[in-house]
Amino acid sequence: MADFNEYVESLPDYNVFDDNSAPAPVERRRPARRGNKRRERSPLDYNDGFGIYVERKVKGHDYLIVFWFPILILWLEFSLRLGCGEDFGFNSIIYTGAFSMVFACVLTVICTFGGRVFNLVLNNLFTFILTIWFVIQLLYQGAEGKFMRVSDFTNADLSKLFAQMGDRLWIMIVMFLPFLFSVVIGWKVFTFRRIRIPAKISLILLAVLIQLSTATMISLSKNNPYVDTSYNLYNKEFKINESADRFGILTTQRLDITNMFTKGTKG
Repeated sequence: MADFNEYVESLPDYNVFDDNSAPAPVERRRPARRGNKRRERSPLDYNDGFGIYVERKVKGHDYLIVFWFPILILWLEFSLRLGCGEDFGFNSIIYTGAFSMVFACVLTVICTFGGRVFNLVLNNLFTFILTIWFVIQLLYQGAEGKFMRVSDFTNADLSKLFAQMGDRLWIMIVMFLPFLFSVVIGWKVFTFRRIRIPAKISLILLAVLIQLSTATMISLSKNNPYVDTSYNLYNKEFKINESADRFGILTTQRLDITNMFTKGTKG
């Protein structure tokens, strides 16, 4: 018993109510940086391959893209008409505007089938091709006094076309403005998402309705005694300058291609 008491007395003093252990180290975190927000990426940074989507906030509006090609084609058509000194008659505005909507609906459907990156690239590609073709028509009309037929494309004298660039540079710049807008800030305005099948079907039906309605209006001039009536220019005798003035350059090119396969390249 004496040995046990001596052992207890030899133990160090310890207060069970005091915690003499060292405090646990406090984990220090880096202070959050103010104003260090993540930069919004363009659609080119968006990974939409193989159905894998990166969730992030995307600027722009989904269905504003539907208005792009109508505005683009009307801009190019009337810029070309202005640069070539063509008339802005009532029939010309109505027919050019109506047929432009048909092409615009079709191009919109084509450019909204894929993901954002695919739609963005395809949209800019079609915008560039249309702009270049209208610029070529502008220069060719200045050099030859008429618009270019599809069959004359490979035989065009490039030196004559380049000679017209100085006199018509201002209208060329006007024509390229939509393309520059699409490339620089288009991805901020449009999301370039694919639109759903019902919307595509609606656009196609709208294009068909506009085409049939415009063709019906043209048929009303069938019995007009004048030679260059809308009906004759659209259905019978192809005249490229008169057709471009009446229906716009895109519809004229379509009529030209149809005329090539049905009546040859003369006309």
